[in-house]
Amino acid sequence: MKKSIRDIQGKKILIPNYYLGPISYYAAIFNASNTTIEANEHFQKATFRNRCYIAGANGNLRLSIPLVRGRNERTLIKEVEIANDYNWRKLHWQSLCSAYRSSPYFEFYEDDFAVFYDKKFKFLWDFNTELHQFITRLLEMDSNQDYTSSFSKEVIHGTIDLRTASREEHNIEKNDIKYNQVFENKNGFIKDLSIVDLLFNEGSNAVSFLQLP
Repeated sequence: MKKSIRDIQGKKILIPNYYLGPISYYAAIFNASNTTIEANEHFQKATFRNRCYIAGANGNLRLSIPLVRGRNERTLIKEVEIANDYNWRKLHWQSLCSAYRSSPYFEFYEDDFAVFYDKKFKFLWDFNTELHQFITRLLEMDSNQDYTSSFSKEVIHGTIDLRTASREEHNIEKNDIKYNQVFENKNGFIKDLSIVDLLFNEGSNAVSFLQLP
């Protein structure tokens, strides 16, 4: 069953490591009392672990990081390698630039985000983790986050387990955050896109959209 942000508020949560995670993912982290990121699971295909969604000129646009031999679900998350033979970094960065060049705050973050697409990372875990840590600094979240030291199907009593989800979904209900998007007049408002959609459109004010009243 999906959890709303209000279910999570003030609780401990256990979450996966996502690529440019959705807005509700960061809202959950912001409103939780403590966040633990699962560092010892097996990789799960077709999830936000190696894909994200942004608002392109023609609507919802999926960006997927290619993996070596597709990586099966018996591979430990820290051992999943990025298929750098594909020119995915250039394609992802061009897509971000095309989608957000005219957004109010893209130029303020452009150089810092470009670094991640200039650098070749071997492992998906390292790329996601460095990006996540950078984003949490931008959002001025406190450092009350840690990582699992081993894998366990069971969680400590009082911790909300948000690790498992169906394909293309995650276990946090889409929230009602509403702000101005670049192509909203053409495509309508698209909910719960990658956190970069909120950052590029709202800048430092993004954090005010994550916090529950």
